[in-house]
Amino acid sequence: MGISLALPLSVRAELRIIPSLTLSEQYDSNVLFSSSSTNNQDLITFFSPALSATYKGRPLEGSLSASLSLASYAKNSNLNYASATGALTTDLTQLVGRLDKRARLQVTGNGYYTPELPAFVAATAGFNPFATGIQPQRVRASSYNMLASGGYALASRVDLTGSYSYSYLNFGNTVGASPVTPLFKTILQAVNAGPAIKLTPADTLLLQYQYQKVDFGGAPGFRTEGGTIGLTHGFSRNLTGTASAGLTKITPSDRLAPLVGLSLSWAEKSTVTTLSFTRSVTPSFAVSAGALESNLATLSVGHTLTDRLSASINLNYARSSSAAVTAGSANSFNSYGTGLILNYSITRSLAAAFTYSHLHFSTDSLNFKSSFDRDVVALSLTASWM
Repeated sequence: MGISLALPLSVRAELRIIPSLTLSEQYDSNVLFSSSSTNNQDLITFFSPALSATYKGRPLEGSLSASLSLASYAKNSNLNYASATGALTTDLTQLVGRLDKRARLQVTGNGYYTPELPAFVAATAGFNPFATGIQPQRVRASSYNMLASGGYALASRVDLTGSYSYSYLNFGNTVGASPVTPLFKTILQAVNAGPAIKLTPADTLLLQYQYQKVDFGGAPGFRTEGGTIGLTHGFSRNLTGTASAGLTKITPSDRLAPLVGLSLSWAEKSTVTTLSFTRSVTPSFAVSAGALESNLATLSVGHTLTDRLSASINLNYARSSSAAVTAGSANSFNSYGTGLILNYSITRSLAAAFTYSHLHFSTDSLNFKSSFDRDVVALSLTASWM
């Protein structure tokens, strides 16, 4: 059973620890990430223990989670692997509020070790900014991302916001006989800051300064500096949209690249729909290191069918190309993915899930071309000791 430790009510603190175990069986139509259809199918069994902890009290609140996954392949036993993930979220607003009640601060972090780097993930999964539709071969990859974000209520209608993030991605040995492309260690630091001005109860003006510094292992890095102007509008109680646009300068190429952000969120009864599009400058960690102008579009629809059954559909599309074309650096990455997830609560402590995804990836450069499809079907059972 889960462990719950409650301190006296005057302290208002509670620590809750929940272990869980997931067993799943997965069919993968292309475990080698290859354009050839010969002997690429396999069945994979996953054994995944996990532990999560939440703390609510003073002077901070937070959560911590960690999981280990062991994968066993029925035919391609040489692909067997272990992966690990971890995530930390802390809200330090109460702590900084002792200095000034108008201030707030949150710190989050996550880490991954896996030979199967995801090309698309939900923003809440924390793998961004590297999940921009690029799918490298099976390779031992480690990544972590730290984000500190905060704000300060300057006036009743003006709120200053800011964030700093440090993201790291590194690669080890290739796993299996998949096509081998050059991969680069990547370190990305980003700063965002600016005011949010509430114009009306339904409209907020957003002014953002943006700076990025990218370093590659064994290759020259780049910097970007620019800004955006945006507007958030509440169309109704259930519908909210945000639009932003701006420019950033890429150094050392001195190229001006457009920045665009669009998002729409609609919640109606038991259905939640989110649509987003971003055009940004991101690092290329595959084929050749450098700056990419990336377009990423996502659509997610979640629906609660019954008290026990829920479903969600996800669509992702990404297209990235070299921001500054030089000899050997004209790269283009195109990908899309569709996914279906069904979750069913069998009991309070036992849940089942069915997932299906179809993915397509293509890479086109002066020295390397690749294109392949992948279908993945999985059925899993998760037991939680609450």
